[in-house]
Amino acid sequence: MKILLLFGLLAVAFGKRSSYYSYQPEDIREGFIEANLQQDGMLTRYDLLEIMRKIDVNGDGFLSYVEYKLPQASNFPRRILKGQFQYLDKLDGEIDGRTSFMAADRMINILDTNRDGVVKVDEFLQNIPHVLDQMTKEIDALAE
Repeated sequence: MKILLLFGLLAVAFGKRSSYYSYQPEDIREGFIEANLQQDGMLTRYDLLEIMRKIDVNGDGFLSYVEYKLPQASNFPRRILKGQFQYLDKLDGEIDGRTSFMAADRMINILDTNRDGVVKVDEFLQNIPHVLDQMTKEIDALAE
């Protein structure tokens, strides 16, 4: 479940702007708390990298789609997982069917609007909907 919280971060319910994600502040806040491994109120590169390392089963420094989907419930819609993964594959700078740990840095850069190197809950609440919008576009493109 943590991988969804890492990038999908909020695939906990159906939302207003997307049929895949909840944009409700309480759900976004819950995603933040889950991803904040150090429980210090700040989402950091460390938090994201630790989650990725746990999912990187073969230890090669990349997440394949197979590794990405492993921790998910078997009944979780594969199209959503595939769309999320495609977003991450693009986020790391190379569209090559795998996501490097560089995606963690890029995600922090997207979310950290004041550029202090950490993402506080207010920045997360403000910026994660934009990430989810991009993921939704990837998911919808798979249906076409």
